Amino acid sequence: MPKLEPNDIIDVVAPSGGVTSQDLSTIEEYIAKLGYKARIPDNLCSDKCSYLANDDETRHQLLIQALTCQKSKAVWCVRGGYGAARIAPKLANMTPPCTPKWLIGFSDNTALHIILNQFWNWPSIHASVLLQHIQDKIDSQSKSRVFDILKNNTSTLTFDKLAPLNEASSKADHTIDSQIVGGNMTLIQTSIGTNWQLTPTSSILFLEEINEEHYRIDRILTQLTQINLFNGVDAVIIGDIIYNTEHLSQCDAVLNWANSINVPVLHCPNIGHGTTNMPIIFNSPATLNLGNHPTLTCYHGAPQ
Repeated sequence: MPKLEPNDIIDVVAPSGGVTSQDLSTIEEYIAKLGYKARIPDNLCSDKCSYLANDDETRHQLLIQALTCQKSKAVWCVRGGYGAARIAPKLANMTPPCTPKWLIGFSDNTALHIILNQFWNWPSIHASVLLQHIQDKIDSQSKSRVFDILKNNTSTLTFDKLAPLNEASSKADHTIDSQIVGGNMTLIQTSIGTNWQLTPTSSILFLEEINEEHYRIDRILTQLTQINLFNGVDAVIIGDIIYNTEHLSQCDAVLNWANSINVPVLHCPNIGHGTTNMPIIFNSPATLNLGNHPTLTCYHGAPQ
């Protein structure tokens, strides 16, 4: 993947919800202070729809322009919200660009991760959106780790606070070499039956969620189970599942489901909609070590 150098261009995209013109100006200033150039189209956001950044065709075209541009090193989503699923079918059907670049985002941007990972065979970064950066909605470590990846300052990301959630995840000295895919549970559920449906076979599936009550988490997991989504996955990693101030990552709905399937399920905190939202690399080599002190390591490129 391209290494971000001083004065390189970062394409700013809004495939889902929009932000204000003042927010875009602040984003431009924020990226400039970090030593890079933000490319923000004049028509990125409009008032055509209260819950979308722009109409479907404009959002699709601007996203394609960013993903195919040879001059930029990364494509960064301004926010989540809703809307990426509306333009996902066109992305899934197109011929992938020859040169991959980093896409950064999460939540509603899960639809883009699925397409880039599964259909284009690109890696991507599940991480905070730009609106969170300028509003100080995430901590400094979460911010800096994204740039560590973009600048090739690190070759690995290791998570060592994993908690096993079922018997299959308690295997001693068992190592799984795979790659991570997934994202937001609702968006994965939304993909069912579409031309961009997630098929995580032979992968480590990552799941996170926000503002869904216990029974709704149960309903999503039940549906994903009944369509056999978990058949053939190497493991499942549960990130932060937050409802109001509750953390539901180890609630009854999750634990009951985890103990109903025969693959390792572990909780990895601090990835998702919390103040700490550490980046995780999708569709790139990863190693999950089970046992008394489980760890998950994502490799930036080939394992060392």
